[in-house]
Order: sequence, then C-alpha cells, then structure tokens
Amino acid sequence: MMQGRFVPVAALLMALAFWPACARATEQQLRFEPDGHVQCLQRGSAAVPSARALRAEAGMRHLRYLLRFEAADKPPVIELLAGRIEGGTPALFEAYLSEYRLPCLDATEGPFELLQEFLIPAKDGQVESAAVVDVIGPSMQRACIDLVPPEQFQYPKSMSMNALTVVFGLRFPVGGVTEPAVEVLYQSLGRSLARELASYYGGSKACQRGTVRHGRYLLPHMYTQGERRNDAPRFKDGSLFDLLAVAKSQQLKAYFDTTAMGCPFQLEWMLLQPAGSNHVSELGEHDAGRAGLMAYLRGLELDLSPVARQQLTGQSMKLTVPCGELNLQPQAQ
Repeated sequence: MMQGRFVPVAALLMALAFWPACARATEQQLRFEPDGHVQCLQRGSAAVPSARALRAEAGMRHLRYLLRFEAADKPPVIELLAGRIEGGTPALFEAYLSEYRLPCLDATEGPFELLQEFLIPAKDGQVESAAVVDVIGPSMQRACIDLVPPEQFQYPKSMSMNALTVVFGLRFPVGGVTEPAVEVLYQSLGRSLARELASYYGGSKACQRGTVRHGRYLLPHMYTQGERRNDAPRFKDGSLFDLLAVAKSQQLKAYFDTTAMGCPFQLEWMLLQPAGSNHVSELGEHDAGRAGLMAYLRGLELDLSPVARQQLTGQSMKLTVPCGELNLQPQAQ
C-alpha cells in the first residue's frame, strides 16, 4: 500500500536533468484545457446521504461516480466507477446525483463528463463529498489547428537575452475558423517580445469547423541561443513521488486509491503554478476515474526558489503512477 511518505527535498535533483539547449525556438504540442463547467453545477435540494442510513462494511468506504451530461436541463447519466457497499446505498446516492444540472452546457459541445467521489465512514458520521471535477477525455484533446510555424518568428537582432520561456493560451471561437484570441499566461523575460510573439501566434487558425471546443489551448514557447548555463535544470521523467517530494507541505492532504484507476499508468505534468493551473493529461488509454488525481496535480505548487521556478515553468515531465492507496498528509514542521 502506498502511503504519503516522501524522499527528502534533495530528491529534486533526481527529478531534474541538465540538457544542453539548441539555438532555435521549439514547438511543443498544444494542450487543451476546457472551460470549467463544474463552476456552474447546480445541485438539488436533497442532502448527501447520511452514514447512519448506510450499511457500510468495516473501515472507510469509497464511491466514485461518473456523471455524463448531454443537455443543460436534463439529469446526468450516472455510472458507478469504483466502490461497493451493501444494501440500498447505490440507489440513495444515485437519487441524490440525479438532481445535478449543468445549465451552462452548450448544445454544440456534446456530452460533458464530471467526476463525483464520496468517502463513507464505517460508523455514524459525516459522509464526505469530494469536490466535483471535470473529466478531460481524449476527444477533448483532438482538434484541427493550423499553427503558425514557431521557427519562422523573426527575433530582434538586438535581443540580448539568450533564453526565453513564454506560455500562451489560445482561445478559438467555437464552430468557426477565425483566428484565436491569445493571452500571455507566463513570461520569463521580455514583455515586449512576449507581446510580439502573442501577435504572431494570433495568425493561427482552426482548420476545420467544429473541431475546437470551449476552452483554451496551452502553447509553451521556449527559445535558447548558444550554450545554456550548465546549472539550468529541466524536468526528467519520474514517479509521482518524485513530484510530491518537492510540493509545498501544506498542500499534501488528499486520499486516492489508484487501484481503481487502471494502474500503473502515466501522466504528463507541466509546471504553470502559481501563474496558472498546471497542465495534466493522460498518456495511453483514458480512464475517467483518474480525474480527481489529475485535478489535484493541477493545483500542486512546488517548493522552488524563484530562479528555479523561472527556469522550470513551461517544462513538462512524464509521471508514473503506481498501484495502491495514496494517503497524503502535511509533514510536521
């Protein structure tokens, strides 16, 4: 069983590698973040089922439900992904969840999925309702976007900096092929240059109607010239524990059972905090049950120096998630 035990902060050195840089801008794959439909979620008037009304077995029990919304004014299709307790418990929870509505769901978007989890105590007590999170499936990641070539951007001849990282957010009109609105989410240096790059990427287009969704597409842009200093870090692929080892201690409070998530599996994680939410996406087969863990990792902030944060923002790594129960608790100060 996994527990919330971590290697020392010095393990950051195990999660970083030192790579020489090339003298060109590099293009990375666009990463999609949907608009947060969960923010407009409406619950019914019914209360969460009480532990006294449930026939729970010994120990804490866990239920994970997938809610598929197909229209703004209709109840979700409810699917139990993980967890099992005796008696009429599923009916109690399904009746409660059937009152959920997503009034902001656009008819052009098609089905939208949310994940709701519950923790049920063995004896009388409060049933804990975890935060509802968006499920970002592979269909959301697919889009036909004609991105302007990053390598064709003309850098100023007088540019003195030899390294630049900018993270852009591109938002396309749904259903159209017009150019996107571009915002600068993070910039390491050079505000004027970041604005010029934003204007340049504004020339991108959705190449087919109906292939983009409500949300923004993240685009990291890295530029290096000459040899980067030998102590400039970049993330190296590692385990989930490598990442959690350098998280801010007060954020280490969560419970996840990865055995019901198709473990072991891999995620891609990109550092954007505190400028914005980190980007997290699945590698390989999709499993909706991972949405809670992925939402937690989006909000994770690393305990880094300002210099290291500047060097690592916009960088990504592959995380391997093992099987077991992950019980995270803040470390004693």
